[in-house]
Amino acid sequence: MKSWLNGAIIDADAAKIAPNDRGFLLADGLFETLKAAEGKILHCREHLQRLRRSLTVLKLDIAQDDDMLESTMYLLLAENGLEHASLRLTVTRGTGPRGLLPPETNVPTILITCSPSGREPTELPPARLMVSEFRRNEGSPLSRLKVLNYLDNILALQSAKADGFDDAVLLNNAGHVACVAAANIFLKRADGTWITPPISDGVLPGITRRSVLDLAVQNGLNIEEASLSSDGLDQVQAGFLTNSLINIRPIAAINGRVLSGELPVFLSDGRVV
Repeated sequence: MKSWLNGAIIDADAAKIAPNDRGFLLADGLFETLKAAEGKILHCREHLQRLRRSLTVLKLDIAQDDDMLESTMYLLLAENGLEHASLRLTVTRGTGPRGLLPPETNVPTILITCSPSGREPTELPPARLMVSEFRRNEGSPLSRLKVLNYLDNILALQSAKADGFDDAVLLNNAGHVACVAAANIFLKRADGTWITPPISDGVLPGITRRSVLDLAVQNGLNIEEASLSSDGLDQVQAGFLTNSLINIRPIAAINGRVLSGELPVFLSDGRVV
């Protein structure tokens, strides 16, 4: 496979990151994961807009505009002969001296990679979830960015897999549901109301999450952005997960308690474009 690194398309095996790159040493960077289907990159501009907002938070500037980044991703798909693929756009602050403080000037490292995927969203069985001991820090702005440091999520997922579950529900420090390891979560309360945790609870503003909320309005269904305590999980009737690659994945059970597997009517085909 070929990748794009700092302006050049190269064989992925030939890509080299400097040993003093701050993304490698300090996780000082961001990424976006995008889906291509039938040669079209889905929600490309929404992903790039989120990247721009995140770069602003990190006080990191890149020279490439959105048109250039988008055209480069399409070029990379063509170079690899792919119409159905997942792409990852990674931006780090680039190289720097030892220590935490970034250099006054920096040259960011930008890497775009891709890998083949199926025509349809990954066909996964309904997810069996456990509530993780690892917490999401809603007080940190990084909880709302796709930063390179995913260790809390990695540890939570490792623990869930070791205990025979598919994924882990992460609570925030207030004890409210935030997300799972790599997806947003939607839940149906006992009163029949569909909810998803608000961004303020330490939630990544997912692109598919936003699409679901918009589709709900178009179809006359109100999905509330509302907090839910860990105790409230014991009362939910149904739920599903969303991200750009899996699209929609129903929840089978939480902590062993079986849910209905129901989806909102407008998602009855199990996906959202």
